[in-house]
Amino acid sequence: MTLENHGNIPALATKLTVVDSSGKRQLPVLYSDNYLTLLPHEPRKVEIHCPVGGQCSQLQLRGWNVVPAVVNIAAAGS
Repeated sequence: MTLENHGNIPALATKLTVVDSSGKRQLPVLYSDNYLTLLPHEPRKVEIHCPVGGQCSQLQLRGWNVVPAVVNIAAAGS
């Protein structure tokens, strides 16, 4: 997944959390990076590996000065 800060100030301590469609956290999930700081207009590619048989359907984003958001995700090859 590629994240990008579309704002004009750094996005501090942006945390990623994978959940199922009902909002239940999925574990274990491995992230290539987490608790990110993104400079203005900076893109960052993050690899997310979900458990086999897991229902990893959404990514929750939150952070120090980040507007919380939920993004739908699709499995690789979908």
